[in-house]
This record gives sequence, C-alpha cells and structure tokens, in this order.
Amino acid sequence: MTSALSLQERYAQAVRDDSGESFAALTEPDITLSGSVFAWPITGRAQVQLALRTASGIYDELTFTGATELPDRAYLEWSARGLGLEIHGVTVIATGQAGAFTSIALHHRPLGAVLAFSKELSRRLDGLIDPSHFDATSA
Repeated sequence: MTSALSLQERYAQAVRDDSGESFAALTEPDITLSGSVFAWPITGRAQVQLALRTASGIYDELTFTGATELPDRAYLEWSARGLGLEIHGVTVIATGQAGAFTSIALHHRPLGAVLAFSKELSRRLDGLIDPSHFDATSA
C-alpha cells in the first residue's frame, strides 16, 4: 500500500471520513486499538473506527506537533484541548508488510486528562462498545 500522503496524513484523513471507507482501506480487519484511556484493547475494524471517530469528537482542537515514521510504524505527537483540559500525547501506528495499519495505540497525558477522557469516551460509547474496555476493574 503506497501513497503520496504521509502515514500521519492518511491516518488523519481516515479518522475524519464518516463513511469508514478510508479507514477500511488503510487497516487490517483485525486491527487493535489500545492506550492509556483503555483498560484493554478494542479489536476489529468497525469497533476501532467507531472508537476513534468518537474520541476525535471529544477534542475541541488537536494539532500534530511531530512525527517519526519508520518502515513498520509511526509515532505522531500531538497537543489537544478537550473537556476543558490541555491534553498531550502520542499515537503509535504499526503497519504490516503490505502497509495496512495493524494496531493503533493512543497515549494521553497528564493522568487527570486520561481519566476524564476515558470516562467521557465510555459515556459516548455506552451501548456500542463493551464498557469493560474503559473500566480497569473489569479487565
């Protein structure tokens, strides 16, 4: 899978696409989503795309501040504002041999933002994604 767009640009475009077509074209069917706001990973293209689209709606603004791309992964640094908080973090995207995303890891900081973001994401995904993904006591 080659593209003139950077991995960062392809990721941002896929998350913004309401149809899910861009996300499906970039990801393996069994992609996993993990990170500091999750008690355990979410697996599967539809569930991961839903969680990412929902998470993106929590941010009032998000700016990518740095990127490092290697042959099999990318590290995207970012700063955001959401829930009345300053949030910083890094997104790690792993790719397979064909270039499709195999896993995405979202790492938020500081801890107060992690906890607030996880609680809000759980609330917005209530009834759509198993709530134990957000409750460390259920993992």
